[in-house]
Amino acid sequence: MRIFHLNNVYDVVCNWQKTRYGFRHLAVLHKNGFEISRAKCCYYNRTWERFEFESVLEKIIEDNFTGRERAEFLEVIKHWKIKRRYMTNFFELAELQILKEGKEPTLDLIVDYAIKIRRWFDRHKGIGNKILAGAKVYQYKNHYITR
Repeated sequence: MRIFHLNNVYDVVCNWQKTRYGFRHLAVLHKNGFEISRAKCCYYNRTWERFEFESVLEKIIEDNFTGRERAEFLEVIKHWKIKRRYMTNFFELAELQILKEGKEPTLDLIVDYAIKIRRWFDRHKGIGNKILAGAKVYQYKNHYITR
């Protein structure tokens, strides 16, 4: 599950589900915390999106907004295409850490852990960027080694 914040009012919660023939991406549009719309995109083999959930995000925006608001939100998505690794991976890392600790991953807990992880990455910029790029990191006392 990933949450995309369009602005102070609108959020889109995206998820995926396995289907009989492949998988599908689901999006739920929220206005001030209340669900107002849903969208889905089905895939039979693999997706060629530039970032995960790109197509379903574009679909829910195109179905629910017009004019300037639509253009602004599509521009926000364009920005996510550039920053995609940083936007998505903090929530994934948070969920993995929660599972590793044997806890149930709730939305509040995931967000709380993601904030803590983001703060750690801000303090350790060089190492953080290498982790997000897929490098293996080892800690020896107070030193970090990447490979």
